[in-house]
Amino acid sequence: MALIEIHIRTQKQLLDSLDPSPFHERSLDRNAHTYILECAGEYPPHEALNLLIQGPENMRPCLAEMTQAIHGHYRLAHTQALRRHRYRMRSSKAILLAGSVVMIASLALHTILDDWTKTAFGKGLAEGLLVLGWVALWRPIDMLLYERFESWQERQLLDKLAQIPVEFAAIKEDHQ
Repeated sequence: MALIEIHIRTQKQLLDSLDPSPFHERSLDRNAHTYILECAGEYPPHEALNLLIQGPENMRPCLAEMTQAIHGHYRLAHTQALRRHRYRMRSSKAILLAGSVVMIASLALHTILDDWTKTAFGKGLAEGLLVLGWVALWRPIDMLLYERFESWQERQLLDKLAQIPVEFAAIKEDHQ
C-alpha cells in the first residue's frame, strides 16, 4: 500500500479559499491537488493508496470535512476528464475524416503530377504532397491511439483518488 503524506498547518492550505458557490462541495487548493495527483501518479495503477494528512491536533475534528472535500474534488475532476475524453473522441472522428481527405487529395495530386517528376521541382513537389498527406493523418492517429490511453489512465487515477482512504496524524506545533 502506498502512502501519500501531506503536511499542512491550516485547513486553508488544503481547501480552496474561494467561495464554493454554486458548487455545494469545497474544492482543493491547486497546489494540494497537484501534489496529491503527482504523488499518486508515481505508483503503479494496481497499488492501493492512502492519504495521510499531518497537521496540528486542533484540525482533527475537520477530518470528515477534509475527506469529503478531497473525495468530492476528485469525483468532479473525474467527471470533467470524462467529458473532455468524450469531446476529444467526437472531434477526432471529424479530424480523421479531414486528414483522410487531405491524404487522398495529396495522393491524387501526386499521381497527376507523375509527368512532372522528371524535374527536380516536380520530384520535390510530389514528395512534399506525400509528406503533407501523412502529416495530415498524424494528429487524428495520435488522438485515437495514444490520447485515448492517456485519458483512460488519468480517469482511473482520478477515480482512485475519489475514494482514497484519508487519515490524520497530529504533529507538534513549533512555537517560535
